[in-house]
Amino acid sequence: MDFSGKAVVFETLKKRKRGVFHTVPAPDATLDLLAMVHGLRERKKRQQKTEPLWPWSRITAWRRVLEVMDVAKITDGPHKCPKGLRYSYGVHAISKNIPLNMLQSGWDTPALK
Repeated sequence: MDFSGKAVVFETLKKRKRGVFHTVPAPDATLDLLAMVHGLRERKKRQQKTEPLWPWSRITAWRRVLEVMDVAKITDGPHKCPKGLRYSYGVHAISKNIPLNMLQSGWDTPALK
C-alpha cells in the first residue's frame, strides 16, 4: 500500500518474473478500509515486515475477479473478464478527459472518483 501516493501496489505475475510492480490508484476510503482490515498502519508503527495481502496465484486472482463480476451482475460478453475491467477503466477515464499519460503512469486520477 502506498498511502502517500494513494495507490495499491501489486507485484505482477504476468511478466513471469519477480520484482515487476504495477501501481493502481485507489480512493482514500478504499485504502483506509484495507489498512484497517489488514492492520497495515499498526504493522508499520511496529516496523513489521508487511506480507502480501493476497498470496494468490494468477489463476486464483482471475477466479476471484470473475466471482466479483458475477456478484456485481455484470452481463456476459467480451467485457466480462479482468482485461475488460481494465479496458472499461480506460474508456471511463478518457470520457472524463483524463490525459493518456496519467493513465499510462497509473497515478491518482481524481476525476474518476
